[in-house]
Amino acid sequence: MAKRPDNAKERKEAVQKFEQMLKNNLSFFFESHEYEHIITYYIEKSQWKQALKACNLAIEQYPYSIHFVLDKSTVLAQRKQFSEAHELLDKAENMQPNDVDIIIGRSQLFMQKGEFDKNINFLKYSVETSSEPELIYFHLGLAYQAAGLFDDAIFYHKKALEQDIENEEVFFELAFCLDMAGKLDESISYYQKFIDQDPYSHYAWYNLGLVYSKLEKLEEAKEAYDYSTIINEEFASGWFNLGNTYYSLYQYNEAIECYNKVIELEDVSAETLCYLGNCYEKLELIDTAIDKYKNSLKIDPLFAESLYGMAICLDKYDKWSEAYSFIKKCVDLDLINGDYWFTLADIESKIGNIVHALEAYEKSSILIPDNPEVWLNWSLIYYEQGDFEQAFSVLNQGLSENSEDAELQYHACIYLINQGKYRQALEYLQNALILDFDMHTILFDFFPSLDVQKGLYKIIEQYRNK
Repeated sequence: MAKRPDNAKERKEAVQKFEQMLKNNLSFFFESHEYEHIITYYIEKSQWKQALKACNLAIEQYPYSIHFVLDKSTVLAQRKQFSEAHELLDKAENMQPNDVDIIIGRSQLFMQKGEFDKNINFLKYSVETSSEPELIYFHLGLAYQAAGLFDDAIFYHKKALEQDIENEEVFFELAFCLDMAGKLDESISYYQKFIDQDPYSHYAWYNLGLVYSKLEKLEEAKEAYDYSTIINEEFASGWFNLGNTYYSLYQYNEAIECYNKVIELEDVSAETLCYLGNCYEKLELIDTAIDKYKNSLKIDPLFAESLYGMAICLDKYDKWSEAYSFIKKCVDLDLINGDYWFTLADIESKIGNIVHALEAYEKSSILIPDNPEVWLNWSLIYYEQGDFEQAFSVLNQGLSENSEDAELQYHACIYLINQGKYRQALEYLQNALILDFDMHTILFDFFPSLDVQKGLYKIIEQYRNK
């Protein structure tokens, strides 16, 4: 499909001009690229009624533009007007037979309606006469992908790559299908074949990096991404993923260099600024991290990861009321993100909103039950209130999901000792000492009494060399 222009300032001005025309019932002339901006804006916002108005006016002014016909077809499909959308493409086909954009537009209609077999048969027929078979092969791959037939999808994505090795989107979808089919390991030799054919293909190295990333082979991924940027120093995607890999390897200064390179090559984005903020946060350069997060939010005020970063940084400065406003926005934007609920719970607790904190801990425990910190922090609220029985009850639930976590085992012991249940406490203490002997010192923080410490010490010593 043809690439749309994406100048944010031009788009904003075009949309304002269009809305002013509609509001005041005026008639303005728009350049074709202005209509592209307007239609793209409404489609991205899912404002289908406004998008349809813009398409109709664009077609009226530019009746021979296939782009606007395709846009209208997309909008009609979103409004479930599939018959009208197909009729529109029939007219477009009469104007430009075998146009690949029209073929792909019709394929997308079949996909949206869930007519997978019809779509596959249509594309197989179309590829025979298409002047751009690599695009049809790619969409055949997508069609099989949508039907859950990943082996067939892999076959056609590979055929697409045989004809166009530099199609980044095909590489990405192929990696996804290989992952879904459990064939990522096997695919390394396939990507290596492309590199053997063309050692200077930055796309081939980049996509080998993607496979290694998915396999969590980070050193190999780093090397592959690095080669992609050496071959093409202006390859922003290579720099971006190299930065992500450095970050995953805890090499934050190197990641910062990569993200700054991305900003040199592309328009600055909320995502890249956020990732820079993450790096500075990990380096404990909190003021710089906050600055990056703020700049990210200037570009996209609802970029959840930057809102989350702000909450974490403000929490480090004990600015809990300010942190609360940011983490609350995160939760509102993504109600099923357990990390957001967990951070909200911690901040509510620090502010003193205990009832709300308990509710948030419970929610996070459902969403991320394998995070032992959720259960520990939740239980500590009850412990601090002197409700040792409830503290143990919460922690015991957490142990069902995190039985190998020594810190939870030690705290279970602590809560039971406070209830006078020494025999049961001993069982948890023994488990904890076996899992992590050195962590036993936390017990003494909870029991300053020398008599209790002496009793614990006798038991602990039995496990010192085990």
